[in-house]
Amino acid sequence: MKFVGILSVLEVNDVLGDTDAEVTDIYYDSRAVRPGGVFVAYRGARSDGHDFIVDAVEKGANALIVEDVSCVPDGVSVAVVPDGRRAMALAATRLFDNPSASLRMVGVTGTDGKTTTAWLVKYILTSAGLETALFSTVGVFVGGEERPPKLTTSEAPDLQRDLRRAADGGTDAAVVECSSHGLYFDRITGTEFDVAVFTNLSHDHLDLHGNADSYFATKRRLFDMLKPGGAAVVNIDDEYGRRLIDGLAAKCLTFSGQGQEGDFVFCNLIPGGGLNFDLDGPGGTAAVSLPFAGTYNAYNAVAAIAAAYALGVPWTDGAAALADAPYVPGRFETIEADGLTVVIDYAHAPQAMVNVLEEVRATYPDANVVVVFGCPGERDREKRPVMGGIASRYGDFLVVTNDDPFYEDPAVIADEVVAGIPEGTEFVIELDRAAAIGIGLDEARKREAAAVVILGKGHETVQKIGGREIPYNDRETVLKLLEIGDG
Repeated sequence: MKFVGILSVLEVNDVLGDTDAEVTDIYYDSRAVRPGGVFVAYRGARSDGHDFIVDAVEKGANALIVEDVSCVPDGVSVAVVPDGRRAMALAATRLFDNPSASLRMVGVTGTDGKTTTAWLVKYILTSAGLETALFSTVGVFVGGEERPPKLTTSEAPDLQRDLRRAADGGTDAAVVECSSHGLYFDRITGTEFDVAVFTNLSHDHLDLHGNADSYFATKRRLFDMLKPGGAAVVNIDDEYGRRLIDGLAAKCLTFSGQGQEGDFVFCNLIPGGGLNFDLDGPGGTAAVSLPFAGTYNAYNAVAAIAAAYALGVPWTDGAAALADAPYVPGRFETIEADGLTVVIDYAHAPQAMVNVLEEVRATYPDANVVVVFGCPGERDREKRPVMGGIASRYGDFLVVTNDDPFYEDPAVIADEVVAGIPEGTEFVIELDRAAAIGIGLDEARKREAAAVVILGKGHETVQKIGGREIPYNDRETVLKLLEIGDG
């Protein structure tokens, strides 16, 4: 495609150089640039893409999209834009010929349950015979291939490139987990959805959004990306879900587990090794069984059933399919060994933490609960003492440890968590996460009927400390400490 073809969809302040230059790909990391690519420079929180323009040009970029033209060498085609991130998303959508228009698209947003809901939507659609791609925290699945994600919601060029690969490869549908960061930073701008799902909204990411209303407004952007005739699937037990449907022009499918009038209403929950409940849907009632625990997963399951229904899958078929759904990696993942029960979960926001710990208390009512947890760095500091308080409410012994500190001092993070732990609570601080899990296991062995709950990292395979990504996984750590091997 010629550079001018990309410029046609952008808000441009100025254009310099030859707009007939042929471009083949789009990049935001100068290290990845290949000859013929467009390099997009924008100002980030930690670095400025304009500092890498010369490197990108030396590697073969023959066109640039920039916010500041002063760093651009002579002889390169340049578009100057007011917002580099938004321009990058629109340029990628145009360059890859708007692949979402060729796919049945489902976007899932909310604070908690996004990953599980997206996972279950993919499973239902696949069970219905639809080749389905998935873009989520637990992985990118396209055309039978899987890779770890760089981000919950991929940067726009990566997402659009993968969607084009999916569409060209015969994929029928794609499910995208849409984080608030992904929406805020325009990673999915330009993408069109057939179905948008809202799970809930609770305290998280206020460092980025400032307050709950701004956080909600960012989540709501997904519903402005619906295709004509698209559908919104909304949890009306959530205050923000009810606010959302009040302002939507799109068709809405609502769901509830609290007896409100909705299109899908579930009741008679029976927890256990899995989860069973009754679901009233359009035209009838069906029994739903999930093979994994968590009463909160009833919401995720019903949201997935409704989303698949909006794409034409009979909802009773979706309900039946879930009986064989595989567990979501790192979500209430349970290991039983050495007389101990260990639960590993990704929960790293207050409400998610409550959900998991309440489920542990309900599932193992006689257990002494040991909680191993921390809080990530450079994220919402207000939630740190809140999470310390939640852990003390449900746990008998706490081990406060490291999560992903990024560039923040782990000791400072831990102190802010501990500030919310009431006096009299038994706890220790151990910043080495593997050692902290070892302490938790040792403490559990001293107690009868103990359960160890490890929160925050879930399926993740690295720990982000400073600018490094250090190989690390909670499950592998537990298996090694228990000396039971993997498998």
